[in-house]
Amino acid sequence: GTEGQLPDPLISAIEGVEEAPAYRGTAYVVFENLDLTPYGNRIPQFNVEVFRRPQPEHPRVPRSPAFDVRAVALVPGTGEYSLATEPVTFRRGKGDSVSLNVHNDRGVPDIEASLDQLEVELPNSKAVSMVVSWFGDDLRCGRCRILPKVEQKGEDGDPIRWAVSGVSRGGAEEVSWLEGRPVFGG
Repeated sequence: GTEGQLPDPLISAIEGVEEAPAYRGTAYVVFENLDLTPYGNRIPQFNVEVFRRPQPEHPRVPRSPAFDVRAVALVPGTGEYSLATEPVTFRRGKGDSVSLNVHNDRGVPDIEASLDQLEVELPNSKAVSMVVSWFGDDLRCGRCRILPKVEQKGEDGDPIRWAVSGVSRGGAEEVSWLEGRPVFGG
């Protein structure tokens, strides 16, 4: 909240304009017409996280290092579709699919959400170094081949099929697996 914010209109309507607090300088949440039926007619637990970087013009607040960052490295470098700019899914059957690169509350590809967040959190950052991981197949330097790998060879992404440096999903090796899950993203 800001020092000049006005009282919430819903609180003002219920309590009256003269009695409604403005909670200046404080962030707060107001729920209007929240149906409690799905929660057993109880107020559910909400987790709310508020982000606010200290403003550089404030005289008593030290300058945030966020304003000095000019470039970042984007990691992790693994994940078959982690850099795809359109949603990609695996189709598991009629009406059943799983998203491969949309895991955020905005419903956009993760790379888009990440770069938007970067712009807000580090406003002076002007460059991104993209880390892209390939995999070695031997610990001995003289015998190690460096190559792209996939998490699994059975199904391909829709609408983007996996291919790296001329290697298709069917022609690629799989990453290591542990306890039924890939150890790395492909």
